[in-house]
Amino acid sequence: MSDKPLTQVQPEHKGLAFLLTKSYKEGMSAEALYEATRGVWKNVPKDDASLLYAFPTCKGIVKEVYEIDKWVEAGTQQYETRSFSESHLTNRWEFVGRVASDAVRDLYLGKKIAMERSYGAPFMKVGC
Repeated sequence: MSDKPLTQVQPEHKGLAFLLTKSYKEGMSAEALYEATRGVWKNVPKDDASLLYAFPTCKGIVKEVYEIDKWVEAGTQQYETRSFSESHLTNRWEFVGRVASDAVRDLYLGKKIAMERSYGAPFMKVGC
């Protein structure tokens, strides 16, 4: 458990914290981290336009910050570092986005963000 102080995600940076406990590997490439974060997710709140950012986390620590442009059906975007079976893509979603601005990244990157308990969900809303 990290003893870092908790950082509150500001309401203007509201988004989803993705718990990459199994898929995060120390030293993974930027592309692999983006692909692990952006898809493929079941029951994601894709219609909530107020969720502007994606925060990939491991043990509560933010590994990067992405700005979410839109959500699309899983399997419509190309992956270079991951592969999926057709059955794994059914009723799932992925986002299209980009690395957030340095101003936003500086607020959260490498910090432990405050999150509610996930109750087994792989993501949760932050900044609400």
